[in-house]
Amino acid sequence: MNDRPGLLESARSDIVRRVRGARRLLRIQSQFHPYLRSYRKRLILAVALSLLYAGLRLLEPWPLQILFDRALLDRESRFLGVDPLALVGGDRMALLGLSALAVLVLAGLAGAVYYAQSVLLAGVGQGIVRDLREDVFHQLQRLALPFHRKATSGDLMMRMTGDMIMLREMILASLVTMTTQTVLLVSVLILMLTVNLRLTLIALVLAPILFFLFRTFRRRMVAAARKQRRREGRLAQSIEEVLLSIPMVQAYTAEDREDERFRKITKKSARAGLRAAKLEAGMQRMVEVTVAIGTALVLWFGVREVLQDSMTPGVFLVFLAYLRAIFKPVRGISKVTERTARASAAAERVLEILHAAREIRDSHGAVEAPPFRGAIRFAHVTFAYDDGSVALTDVSFRIAPGESVALVGPTGAGKTTLFSLLLRFHKPTEGRVYIDDQKIKRYTVGSLRRQISLLPQEPFIVGRSIRENLLFGKPDATDEELWNALRTAALEEFVRGLPDGLATRIRERGQSLSGGQKQRLAIARAVLKDSPIVLLDEPTTGLDARSEKEVLEGLARLCEGRTTIAITHRFSTIRTADRVLVLDKGRLVENGPAEDLLRSDTLFRALAEIQGVAPDRRGDDDAKSPIAFPAPRLPHP
Repeated sequence: MNDRPGLLESARSDIVRRVRGARRLLRIQSQFHPYLRSYRKRLILAVALSLLYAGLRLLEPWPLQILFDRALLDRESRFLGVDPLALVGGDRMALLGLSALAVLVLAGLAGAVYYAQSVLLAGVGQGIVRDLREDVFHQLQRLALPFHRKATSGDLMMRMTGDMIMLREMILASLVTMTTQTVLLVSVLILMLTVNLRLTLIALVLAPILFFLFRTFRRRMVAAARKQRRREGRLAQSIEEVLLSIPMVQAYTAEDREDERFRKITKKSARAGLRAAKLEAGMQRMVEVTVAIGTALVLWFGVREVLQDSMTPGVFLVFLAYLRAIFKPVRGISKVTERTARASAAAERVLEILHAAREIRDSHGAVEAPPFRGAIRFAHVTFAYDDGSVALTDVSFRIAPGESVALVGPTGAGKTTLFSLLLRFHKPTEGRVYIDDQKIKRYTVGSLRRQISLLPQEPFIVGRSIRENLLFGKPDATDEELWNALRTAALEEFVRGLPDGLATRIRERGQSLSGGQKQRLAIARAVLKDSPIVLLDEPTTGLDARSEKEVLEGLARLCEGRTTIAITHRFSTIRTADRVLVLDKGRLVENGPAEDLLRSDTLFRALAEIQGVAPDRRGDDDAKSPIAFPAPRLPHP
């Protein structure tokens, strides 16, 4: 007796958990209803065809009943109130031919309807997947950098491919298959009750057991499927990491270690998949056993009724056919339950992307930015990441239109963060960023970024043709403009020497180009963009002396007349700057011409001394600096 409260509490908790699970699944499914609206007519037609197919299947046993009771056993039997044998003048062979023809016609019609319904549903399914992929791809391109830093491209690829296929199964199965199977189940049940009430009630004794099996296994299958999808995402991530790092793996002879690491990941993924398969097979086995018990009970009592002349053999055959038919939608519903359970985990992963908040959006009332002059101002800007780490603290400075500025400081000082704020990859925690004395959040994100060119350390080169890579800078550029841009970047001769010229396809991540060629291609792209503001992030890192010289010449032509900010550790690059901003631990600690900073006790001078290029500490005017700063390349406005 003491255990009774505990049992009641356990039962209550189980009911609450099941109700919450059902609500959660319905909530997930409802998120995808908008994708069904454009296919509403085709879905209605598909459901109608499914119901027609079910109706044709329900008629299939009746020709056999007529054949057994009237043609073979000469038992009194009527179909729709008419004696079938009387319709053919008492000719049993004619009745046999008519019954065989009816079987063929019903089968042919059912096959044609099933084909039409299957093709229609396949088209709807492909359309839904296409729409979903387009929306997810659209969202992924616009999510802020923090999301992409946390996510892995391998896992995102899994969501765009495998998860989408499973999601299609869930949407269509939950709508069309469940509707059809439910209507078929009810229809067969009504017919069974009409044929023989007693046998129907005997068959329905096992219905609660089937319901219990579905509810019990579904929750466990959802959990197993969710774990399996996570494992598969990690597997895809591992494959991508190794494929992108093949040179490093081979250089460090790490093949065996990576084999072992991959083997462990695949084992975990296989175990998760096996558990999901075991649960599915377990449910199917239990359903089959329950169905077999029900069939045995019906056979036992049904044959007794035939022997007692309470039912004709033909009618008993029809009832057995319907009994088999009623368990078919039950099995179908169980399969739909299993597929929906597995797909719900995939649906959650897709919804996570679609519902991810965009950190940077166009502000209310944002307008298209006018052509910039290039004046930049940071006013008391502070920025902290989500984890609380502070990257910039109270940073303020001005840059005049057309001025070139070198951004210098130790690693982690906040230099790249400053670029991210200017491009609105992030928004300041405090303070404001201005261009031409207007807050940048006043402008739409797209119109702002179209007027800023970014050249990072590793140029963004996609595995497409040279022409397509250049057209990122100006989508409607003519071939003449493309060649002019290549000429400015000192790359025209190289491209003209290629067999396919501008149509030459570049390998993934620009692997078919040298470091200098990739940078100059990126410069040509920036030349096409023709933006008034240029951001350079160590553009000559990793280049040999000759490539560096060529890239610097291209950069000089690109930056002429434009506001330029260059993150750099190389004093050869700083020589061309009008002014130097020095960041340290997220704070702006020094600001001025390089020559002035070098002749004072500054962090900039300390960095110069590390490279062996600082002037003599005597500070006399005649002291010679190894850095020969020329007159400013760009005039101060």
